[in-house]
Amino acid sequence: MIQNSVRLPVTIPDLTYGLKEAVGLLKADEHHIILELQEQDSLVGAYKTEVSTYKISWNDIESIALDKGLFSSTLIISAVSMNAIQDIPGNNQGQCTFKIARKDKKKAEGTISLLNMHLSEVKLNNMDDEI
Repeated sequence: MIQNSVRLPVTIPDLTYGLKEAVGLLKADEHHIILELQEQDSLVGAYKTEVSTYKISWNDIESIALDKGLFSSTLIISAVSMNAIQDIPGNNQGQCTFKIARKDKKKAEGTISLLNMHLSEVKLNNMDDEI
C-alpha cells in the first residue's frame, strides 16, 4: 500500500527572494500526491504560517525525478498542465521543485522509486481504460 510507506521531508527554498521557505512532508495515497507545507522565514524560522495541504492527482503528473547532489538532492514533479499545480508555492512552468536534505537522500531514493512505480501503474490503467 502506497500511503503507509511514503512520508518524505521536503523544503521549497528561496520563496520571496530568499526571505521565506516552505517546509513540510510529501505523502501519497492511491489517488494523489499530498503535500503538507508550512511557510517560514529563512533566517531563523521564527515566523510560521498555518500548515497548508495541497493535492496533485496522479492523472495530472507527467513525471517524478530525483536529481542527486553532493550535499542535497532535488525532487522534481512535472505536471501535465500548469493548472494542476498552480496553488503550490514555488511552482514554475508546470514543475514543482523540492530540496531533499542529505540525511534523507536514501529515503528519497526509495520513495521516488515507489512513486514512479505507482505512477506507471496509473498510466497503464488509464491506457487500459482508453482501449
